This record gives sequence, structure tokens and C-alpha cells, in this order.
Amino acid sequence: MINHARTLLLNVDGPHTVDPAVAGDVFIPSFNSKAATSALATVRATLFGTLPDYAGLVYRTAQYMDILHATDFKEYVYALDPRITYTPGGAGLVGATEGYTLSGPANSAQVFHAPAALATDTTGRLNFDWMLTKADSGTVNIAYLNTVVQQSVTFSGGVSSSIYLPGSNLCMTIFGNSVPAYVWQVHYTKVPAVDLGAVSAGLSAALPRFSTAVFGDPLIEPYLTFYNLATSTANLPLNLSGFLLGYIYRSNESSP
Repeated sequence: MINHARTLLLNVDGPHTVDPAVAGDVFIPSFNSKAATSALATVRATLFGTLPDYAGLVYRTAQYMDILHATDFKEYVYALDPRITYTPGGAGLVGATEGYTLSGPANSAQVFHAPAALATDTTGRLNFDWMLTKADSGTVNIAYLNTVVQQSVTFSGGVSSSIYLPGSNLCMTIFGNSVPAYVWQVHYTKVPAVDLGAVSAGLSAALPRFSTAVFGDPLIEPYLTFYNLATSTANLPLNLSGFLLGYIYRSNESSP
């Protein structure tokens, strides 16, 4: 299977042609995504987040494949199938930039970054969308990820108090001349907030929950090599490579 290791790691149905609007996107051959066991789901949530979108999955997968190809253990990637259509080295992620857009009635609202740091987003998403409406003069409805939350607002000098957009470090204010019929939409693109060092630390902390399911017991090759990489080195690329290869190879065993 072309892009075999990458396809197993991404675990998205194929075939799929490259979407130029998605940074790092790569061809996916004919493939049926695999339901993860509880142990593999723990690994996957740590690698990709709790609710990633496709762009988030692709971004992280590109990062992880770059790491694998940068080590001497890339031979395990090619052992599954040497045919790849991507170029390792980070070039595919150049298009992933952070920014937001606001749609709605002119001169009725503004968006800005929160003055204080909020909790780090752990969903693994790159794209966020909110739709805001005024429920009444003191309440705003915010539709986000198939839920609707309400925030109370007060007005001073014709400008509302800050409205925090769930799951982000963005705020919004609306102006006093807005009416209940107004609808605002905010789209936000950002790179994952959880760095790869934190991903590695999270995998190490959760290792007792998935060690046997991923690496096996007793340890036999190639899982012995993968386990030693994951547990016996402080080198981040090698450490992550051990976890990634263990996950990829175990996923391959469940493939038809």
C-alpha cells in the first residue's frame, strides 16, 4: 500500500486525493479506517488530541512522519512499503498559519486575543467555527461543536463585555447598536497548542495503560526495539519514534 505507514497512522478512509487547502495533505490509497481498541485509543488521543478535525490529523501526521524519516529507524517505515508520495522535512506544513475571520453585519463586532492565557486546547483541531446570536439584551448564544452555550454580557459605552469563544484564546465584543436578528460567524485556524515534548511526556505517563497492547508481553522484535526507543532514551525524536512505530505496526496487524 502506497504511503503505508502514514496511512495507518492517519487512520482515515481512502481513497483520498490531495486537498491543496489542507497543509501537509497526502494521497491516501484505498483503505478502511480501523476501530481502535481501548489501549490504542489512549495512544491515539495522546498523539492527536481528543477531537481532531481532518486538518489537525494531517498536520500532526506530517510532523510525526518527519520525525520518523529523520532517524535511522525510518527503515521500519520503508519495510511496510517503500513507496511514498510525500517529501519528509516539514515542507508540507508551510501553509498552516494562524488567523481568524469574522463575518456579520458591518461595524457590529470585533474579535481579539484574550488578555490572559486560557486553558490549552487539547482537541487537536486546526479549524474552529462559532456562530453567535443575541438571545436577548443581556445574553449571547454561541454554537460550537454541535452544542450551544450561553454567555451573559453587559454593555458599557456602547460596547459589550468580553465574550469568550469556547476552546480558544479568542474573545469577541459586540456593539450596542446590534439587534437580536444579527448573526456573527468566526472562523479560527491555529496550529496545535500541545508541543511534541508534551506529547512524548503524555505517552510515557500513560505507558502502563497500553504497554502490553502496543508492545506485547513478552517483548519480541520489532516491538522490543520500539519499546526500548520509547523507554530508554531522553532523545525526543527517538522516544517518539518508539511510540509511533509501535502504534503503526500494531495497527498493521489488524489490517486486512
